[in-house]
Amino acid sequence: MVAVLRADGTLFDPEQFIAESNLEACKLYRKDEPLFPKSKPEGKKHSTSGITFIASNADFHDFCGQIEEATSFLEINWNELSRLRDFPGIESVTLDFGIAQRDVMVQCDFLPPSLIRLAGELGLGIEITQYPTGEDEEESGTD
Repeated sequence: MVAVLRADGTLFDPEQFIAESNLEACKLYRKDEPLFPKSKPEGKKHSTSGITFIASNADFHDFCGQIEEATSFLEINWNELSRLRDFPGIESVTLDFGIAQRDVMVQCDFLPPSLIRLAGELGLGIEITQYPTGEDEEESGTD
C-alpha cells in the first residue's frame, strides 16, 4: 500500500483540475458513480467527486519511507497543492498513509513535526489507514 493525497467535493470537477495541472492522478471518480464499477455496478455510489495522487510508493511496512517521500511530495508540489486546495468545489484534501497493522498490544506510529507543519500550512488532513497483513495465519503453521 502507498501513501496517497485525496481531494474531493460534491461540486468538484476533477477533469477540469487535472487538465490544468502538472500532477499525475492515479484515480479520478465522480459523484454518483459506483464505488466498485466492475464488481458491484449497482452497489454503493460515490457521494463526492474526487482525485487521488500517489504521495509515496514506499511499502506499507515502511512507514518511515512513506513519511520521507510524502514530505518531499508536499514540498516539491507546494504551489500545485495550494491551487488544488483552493480549487472550486474542493471540500476536503487528505494525506492518507496506508500502513501494516502490526501484531502488537498497542500500535503507535509517529508523524514528525515537519510533516505536520507542511500539511497544516497546506490545509491538509492526515489519515493513517491500517491494513491487516495476514502474516499471523501464515506463521501459525496450521495445515
